[in-house]
Amino acid sequence: MKEPLSVKVTKIKDCWNCRLYKNGEIFDELRCKHKSDIRLCILYMLRWYDKLGMKPISKMAMSSRDRIAKQVSQETKGSIERILPTYRNMGKLIL
Repeated sequence: MKEPLSVKVTKIKDCWNCRLYKNGEIFDELRCKHKSDIRLCILYMLRWYDKLGMKPISKMAMSSRDRIAKQVSQETKGSIERILPTYRNMGKLIL
């Protein structure tokens, strides 16, 4: 079975935009200024995916969570901004 989640990271001007896709549609999007904060953006997006009880449970989310937990620093180098104001598929506003 194909993984329902995918992540795409692009650099726009001086920021890194991280998008979480679910079945080809944008589910969440965060922006950070430092390249080293990309992993935390992805962690936050996957954490909200799990908190909202989305199914199926993603293999990518589980392996990413395990990999990030083994890294030493969980602190950001700069700020992380939410680009999409809502989880549109859930009909709830979560910032």
